[in-house]
Amino acid sequence: MKKLLRTCLESEKISYRDDRYDFDQLASILAQEEPERAFILLRHLLSHPKGRGWNPLRNYNPNWFWNTLRDIDKESAYQALVDAALNDEMLAYNMARGQFGDIRFVEDADALIDIARKSPKHAAMVCELLSNRDPGFWRIAAPILETYVDNSEVLEALTKAIHQIGGSISASMPAEIEIRSQLVDEVLNNPAISHVARSWLTKQAKALREEAERAKQMWQNELPAYVE
Repeated sequence: MKKLLRTCLESEKISYRDDRYDFDQLASILAQEEPERAFILLRHLLSHPKGRGWNPLRNYNPNWFWNTLRDIDKESAYQALVDAALNDEMLAYNMARGQFGDIRFVEDADALIDIARKSPKHAAMVCELLSNRDPGFWRIAAPILETYVDNSEVLEALTKAIHQIGGSISASMPAEIEIRSQLVDEVLNNPAISHVARSWLTKQAKALREEAERAKQMWQNELPAYVE
């Protein structure tokens, strides 16, 4: 029976929407018995076209399977996600758009930092998971910055995360931008930040202040039109 159940999970095909929840729960139960096979299943699900199948990381799922694997081995779980995204532009795009649930930046910071330190491409992909308003953002972003302060690919990914480029409309509100600017200032107050990293962060803080001023002007100019 277990062999049949595993075959169903690996087929990815579902008949009804609610089957996603059943698949998720079943995979979680089986993962506790055979974690090695469960990680193979995770990599399989992340690296294949989804079609009508189930995604163990989408926001609409309870994410039992993913969280079981996180409890077993956080770094292996995130490594599977990052590796799959490096080979799948759509998956990487969904990561950047915050389409995945249960990415726990505070609890899992060390695992994400370790993965980022493997290569610039890994670091840039970890940055795709982040936005400046995420809890624990700078706990992850600061070590990445210090490690790759001279790498343009990683700095570009960090810039996108700090400025929330491609984010929601609310991310362009003046108050939101000012909060992101204040968070950068808090990092600058840390005496442990290196001179090179501090120079780059100072430029980001200045860019955020300028962005906030432009946003204020835009909203002041457009608000009367909405009122009318």
